Amino acid sequence: MDEEFTQDHITLVLHSTVDYLHHLKKQLETWQGGISVGVLIPNPGVHSNDKLVYVSESTEFFQTVLGILENPLLRALKQKNQTSLHLFFEKQNFINCPSIKIQKHIPPKDVALKAGKKYGEITNVYPINAARNIARKGIKTELFISGDMEQFYVQNFESRMFNLSKKVLLEEKQNTVIIYRRFEVETGTIVPDSKRDLKILLRKKQALLFHEKFYDYGHNIPYFEQWLNRAEDPGESKIVLVLPYQNINWEPQFVGDSRIPFHDERFPYRFRNHVQLGQHLCFMNFTFSLASDVFSIHPGVKERWSPEHFFARKIIEEMSSNYLVNLFSSELSTLYPGREYECYAYCRSLRECQAPIRK
Repeated sequence: MDEEFTQDHITLVLHSTVDYLHHLKKQLETWQGGISVGVLIPNPGVHSNDKLVYVSESTEFFQTVLGILENPLLRALKQKNQTSLHLFFEKQNFINCPSIKIQKHIPPKDVALKAGKKYGEITNVYPINAARNIARKGIKTELFISGDMEQFYVQNFESRMFNLSKKVLLEEKQNTVIIYRRFEVETGTIVPDSKRDLKILLRKKQALLFHEKFYDYGHNIPYFEQWLNRAEDPGESKIVLVLPYQNINWEPQFVGDSRIPFHDERFPYRFRNHVQLGQHLCFMNFTFSLASDVFSIHPGVKERWSPEHFFARKIIEEMSSNYLVNLFSSELSTLYPGREYECYAYCRSLRECQAPIRK
């Protein structure tokens, strides 16, 4: 990553598997700062007679990964050296990491994509927080956003949020994170570049708040109409609302600095993997400050949980998930005594807490 992206910028922290890396194209077109991506790849070995054997196929897989990355369009976008990729795999029963030889020949993208289809499932449960943390450890800036590969940002999001976050987080050292609103748009809809464009899509019912149809309490930020109707400033963002922690399932995305804990890797994919960080920040007595005008967009409207979600949940249920939640809450209560009630440490569900969205 070039030095220009290591200062006076926010680094976008992403996670991915190889089959989702094509979304990086859009990120490189719209994000102004550096991007750090943790990429999970299959283990470079196979089991044979109860022993882990390193095979030439591991080298072939790395060539496949590079082939997918090195297609002409992505190669052109990478000329400014904006991205750092951090490939990792699940460590099994070997002590030292294997040596991987990368050959000079890189296969064309279509060949690489076809070859990549023969590789099976990487792991039963995607280690999402390990991927996030590996990517975050690779950043060179003080400010970061932990985002999603399929989520894109409005025009000048990064520069506006950097100026605001630099003042609030780095200079004033306020105990807060800078949150932003998230939206979904119908598949095939042009991603809005401004709040004005967003209003048009909302009126046409081609856009809506993120997961509004089935999981709004996880993403709801109050006073939406006031935020939407506030006069837009395309060059500057301001804090328009400071919120306490909202409920036990709340998971806002935010700009943070080095004071923010890493994601807890005990929480697997589809089970409170980002929710836990919001609760941790509550125990640290952090607030959540909403930025004006800026927002992110996820193409496609989700109306229900996917089959993959239920498959992952089934596996998670076998992992004593309730024990993990109770253990995590107990650890936070020990580290930050007196914050249990404010942070819903002993609520097993939103219904049990009967916690309204706070205003």
